[in-house]
Parts: sequence; C-alpha cells; structure tokens
Amino acid sequence: MKSYSHDLTPRQLQCLHFIVQYTFERLYQPSIREIGEYMGIVSTNGVADHLKALRRKGYLGEQTKQETRALKFEDKALMLIKCSDTLRARPIIVPKEAK
Repeated sequence: MKSYSHDLTPRQLQCLHFIVQYTFERLYQPSIREIGEYMGIVSTNGVADHLKALRRKGYLGEQTKQETRALKFEDKALMLIKCSDTLRARPIIVPKEAK
C-alpha cells in the first residue's frame, strides 16, 4: 500500500491527524485557535502556515471566505487516515424510538 505521509513534516502530520480526529469525534472541525492550542502554537499565523502547506501538498482543499471551520479533506488525506490506526472511534448514538 502506498504511503502518503512521506511528503509531510512531523508537525504537518500532527496537524492533519488532529483535525481529522477532532472532526470525527465532534462532527465539526476545530478552529484555528483550537489547532494551535493542541499543537502548542500561540500565533494563529503559525497554524495558518501549516494549513497552507497541507493545501499546497494536496491534503486539504481550498476554503471560501464564507465558510468558517470548513476544511475540505482531499482523497490524499482520507487515504492517509484510513491507513492509520490512530483514529479513535467515537461511540455510536442510537436514537430512542418515539413512544
């Protein structure tokens, strides 16, 4: 199986894994400040640089100005995460039937 992570730095990979894990667990994406807090980056510009690199390398799609927390995962990112065993499953919530 082809490894897609060879073109990512360890910090970019950490950033991508955090975004995917956060999205998977909460069903919405983290803010730039939340990514920075997780990665120990104080400046939002530092996080933006990591996101730009992930876009340039084809792991994230472009975001429009109207979209907040709208990071688009490209196939390359999904394959990387699919091949990884670090994604923790969130509990499945089954709705109760109406009485």
